[in-house]
Amino acid sequence: MTSRPGAQVRVHDPDASVWEPPEIGDEGLRPARRLPTAAEIEAIEEQARQNGFEAGYAEGHEVGKQEAEKAARAKADKQLRETVAKLESLAGGLTDPLAAAADQLEPELLTLTVALARKVLAAELETRPELIEQVLHQALEQLPGRSQEVRVHVHPDDRSLLDEYAQSLDTRVRWVADTTLARGGCRVESGAASVDASLERRLQQAVEAVWGDLAEPARPAAPEDASASEDDS
Repeated sequence: MTSRPGAQVRVHDPDASVWEPPEIGDEGLRPARRLPTAAEIEAIEEQARQNGFEAGYAEGHEVGKQEAEKAARAKADKQLRETVAKLESLAGGLTDPLAAAADQLEPELLTLTVALARKVLAAELETRPELIEQVLHQALEQLPGRSQEVRVHVHPDDRSLLDEYAQSLDTRVRWVADTTLARGGCRVESGAASVDASLERRLQQAVEAVWGDLAEPARPAAPEDASASEDDS
């Protein structure tokens, strides 16, 4: 059997796919999807880099702002502390001169206080001379060994005020007129024991209660034969 020239022989292959023509609608053939060009890809990459830069810049700007605020607060705190320290130093400079002035004025105030107290006591003794009896009584109560003879030193002007009181004593008393003692005070002795109830000593005790420990004021010493005379009773 001869075949016609140009005739094609088709072999049936069950696994072969059959070609189908594309569908044609109202809009004609659908165009195939276009791939981006190299220039478009480069533009996309540049845009991505620009977006990333802007995001990073914004984030860095926020972090930098926070760091700047933190540094500013630290600087302000430091300046505040320095200012407070300067104010405290100035305040200390103001109080130190006052403290020094107080230290200088204290002896003068003490002297004035003692002088005023002495005048008050002197005025009290003028109006109530019998107070010397209370002073002597308290001194004798503090004196140990009263079974022996007691020597009582008083100012000569106070001696006559104690005659009546002396009669009530059950102890032998030797009166010593002592001009070194101010009026209103006395000093009693019995053997080696003695009690100082002089005006100066009582003033010192009163001032010590307020001003603290003070040095005992010097009392002028005088020979007993020149300043005191004994009188037995």
